[in-house]
Amino acid sequence: KAKMNIKEGYTTELYGWAFDQHKGATEYGHILCDEIKLKSDLWWNGESHEIIGFSDEIRDFSKVVGSVTNATNLKKEPVTYANVFRFRSSFPTPNKIVNLNFFFNSGSLTGNELLSQFNHVVIACEMANMQVHGFVSDAGGNNARLMTLLRENNDVGDNAWAPDNCIRCKNPVDTSRHIYLWHCSVHILKSLRNQLFASKGDGSGVRYLLSNENHHITWQPIVDSYERDKGSNAIDQARIPLGAIHLDKWSLMNVRYAKDHSASELSIDVIPKDHLFKKTAHDLEYVGVDLERVKILKSKAMAVNCDAAVKQNLSTLEFCVVVGDIFNSIFLCKEEKISEHNINSLETFLRTRTEYFARMR
Repeated sequence: KAKMNIKEGYTTELYGWAFDQHKGATEYGHILCDEIKLKSDLWWNGESHEIIGFSDEIRDFSKVVGSVTNATNLKKEPVTYANVFRFRSSFPTPNKIVNLNFFFNSGSLTGNELLSQFNHVVIACEMANMQVHGFVSDAGGNNARLMTLLRENNDVGDNAWAPDNCIRCKNPVDTSRHIYLWHCSVHILKSLRNQLFASKGDGSGVRYLLSNENHHITWQPIVDSYERDKGSNAIDQARIPLGAIHLDKWSLMNVRYAKDHSASELSIDVIPKDHLFKKTAHDLEYVGVDLERVKILKSKAMAVNCDAAVKQNLSTLEFCVVVGDIFNSIFLCKEEKISEHNINSLETFLRTRTEYFARMR
């Protein structure tokens, strides 16, 4: 470990390597940013951006491994996280990944620091013929502050569709071009699932989600659907896996389990058949429902004044279908290719789905 020569931060050497790799041709794409937790604590020189050594515990100088410089004004900081940037090409080499800079921090990044990192990465990419047209990150506190600065503090508002001045910023290299901003779809999907998981049927959860009609949206119908599958099909044939029902620290982070509740695996039979009148029996056998069919069921259920449990199940199903339409059908679907030919129809479709959440506010 003591012989490792690692530099972080504002080095530009790797951009020259990337430039050579694509032989000077221009790649068009976006940059990605995420924060990683370091398994072993590091000590680094905050002025030269060089690694000093490794430590098993933060601020434990006795366990620092490596040579420590004798500079009198050395700025030593314990490293616990690294902010990592990547470039992902869309054209002419789709999905080509170029690893960019990583920036160490001790867990106290500010929005201004992130903005400085963002500008450095964008400028360096542009100089290496990697045109930046987008920026994606999770919606954590630090990145939320960065997004606020990039959109120049413009208010997103409560509308379902954000205005242009909230979803893009000017490119610092060429101000005639914009960099479009969005949060990672995987993180948003997991966040929505976690909100549903925290909304317990007995009201004991830390969340209490309500539909537009003030009906409780809860996790209980998800559990009930799994139990019915387990009873009739055996556990290995359940459409929703066990890991997606009883969530732990691992499954909370696993996007596979987040997708299971919002895809076609969650069928209309979250509503017990004996709760609805016979005319809707054929609807209850339909698997892979869409939002329009759910709305029809809701109107029929309300017409006969169904009990609170059915209203709760219908509202939960509607929530899951809307989330599934947005993420499973479009953003996280490998088969769904967004192009100039279908982008307008996809926007129209997404506007109808995001209106659902705007009405819930």
